[in-house]
Amino acid sequence: MSDYGRRPGLWVGGTLATLGSGLLFYWAFHGTVYAVLRTVWASTMWKTLIVLVVLAVVSAVVSPRSGGRLGVLLLVAVVAAPVLGVWGGYHRSRQLSESIEITEAAQAGYEWRIPWSVAANSAPSRAGSVTGTFDEKSTTFLPVTGAYVTPVKAKGWIKGFDQIVVQTPGENRVDVCEFDAQVPVHRGWFQYNLRRALSFVGGDLMADPDDVWAYCEQDKGQMVVPVTRFTGFPEQHEVPAGVVVFDGRSAELRKQVEAGELPGPVYPMSLAAKQRNASHALDGFADRLFRRSGYETVSEGDDGPDAGNESELLLKRTDTSRWDYVTALTPRGTSKSVVGVATLAADEVYAGKLNKLTVHRMEAARQGNVALSNAIIAAFPQLNWNANQLSLREVVPTSAGTWTASITKSTTVTRLVEIAADGAMCLTEVSGREIECVDANGASTGGDPAEEPSDGETPVPSGESLSGLSNQELAELQQEVAAEVARRLAASEN
Repeated sequence: MSDYGRRPGLWVGGTLATLGSGLLFYWAFHGTVYAVLRTVWASTMWKTLIVLVVLAVVSAVVSPRSGGRLGVLLLVAVVAAPVLGVWGGYHRSRQLSESIEITEAAQAGYEWRIPWSVAANSAPSRAGSVTGTFDEKSTTFLPVTGAYVTPVKAKGWIKGFDQIVVQTPGENRVDVCEFDAQVPVHRGWFQYNLRRALSFVGGDLMADPDDVWAYCEQDKGQMVVPVTRFTGFPEQHEVPAGVVVFDGRSAELRKQVEAGELPGPVYPMSLAAKQRNASHALDGFADRLFRRSGYETVSEGDDGPDAGNESELLLKRTDTSRWDYVTALTPRGTSKSVVGVATLAADEVYAGKLNKLTVHRMEAARQGNVALSNAIIAAFPQLNWNANQLSLREVVPTSAGTWTASITKSTTVTRLVEIAADGAMCLTEVSGREIECVDANGASTGGDPAEEPSDGETPVPSGESLSGLSNQELAELQQEVAAEVARRLAASEN
């Protein structure tokens, strides 16, 4: 007789320990459990494989000697899995592509903004006495005020976001607000795990951590999580489900948000990207498979000015108070020329309804971002790019046929470049004053270069005083000024 037969207490204890461990796992990770179940149920491939496994088990129990039948089921599973996987991906893209409209009409005009990468990198250096871990990837532009907000995670092992840093254009200082209590974060533990927290609001809700953002409302922190859910059968696709707002004390699901009700993007950016990628399926399965249809982004590795943030730029329209996700598009394949602009309303969301994604085809294609960057550097050599450590960031379509690129140094924007549809370019101050313009061939066509620095001189950031510089930037500027004074004194002695 086994130990369990002689000692019933061992059996009872083992059963209770197993059940307790299972309940503890479910309590701690039920958000992950829901995520796995959602993924399986959304996929035709996984549902089919589960059915085949169940049939194989039943067959083995009913008829232990049915080896041939098991072999057939195994063969069906091996063949069906990749076929259903490919079909499922195409079906999801086809469902999302129904929200795409392609037009020859001109895009809306958009206001220029400080590049996202500049704001994300400057948050820690301008945060004063704020302690915690900055989540630069969650830095978000708020079109209502033009500010950038960055949530800060509290120090410790089991912690969440507890503060928000707000950077307002033209101000050296930052504003800080706190949540009533810490809110969950991506990959947090237990009560501070975002996926787990959302599962309490709704087991079918999903969120991409890149969609999360925060803002301050009357000195109180609010975290906004745009959420999605699956719909359809047998192959399911994502649709928006609204937003979940965390304040540290509660979590509220808002299934409908009208334009302007919240100061940032309420439509999931990750879903907008999936809709854009669904353009690959507009002309059928074969064209999608052989990369003959649809559009891609301007991503060119780490060399382009938009590297790391090349799509779904949040921009405010110039004609209204609304804001959109805006993406420069290239044809699918090896071409790097920009041939269109995709726009999608980011300030409104309705549960179960996809926002329309509009592709505005350009009358004339623009050269790719790397080539454009080289052309700008060649057109304005007086900026002494390498010596002054200048770089280009974020080429954005500010109007039909016109693009604006930011010239940055560390965490400061020093100049702008306006690029016209015919290839002409104008170097301007951040305030808009023209400094110099060149035509498509690089020949000067006017401007006021009198105040532009000569080679070896570092420009003071325009549009702001020295008080607008961080301590690090001011120290760098002081060192460069001292070096230039020493050089001139040496030259005068000779």
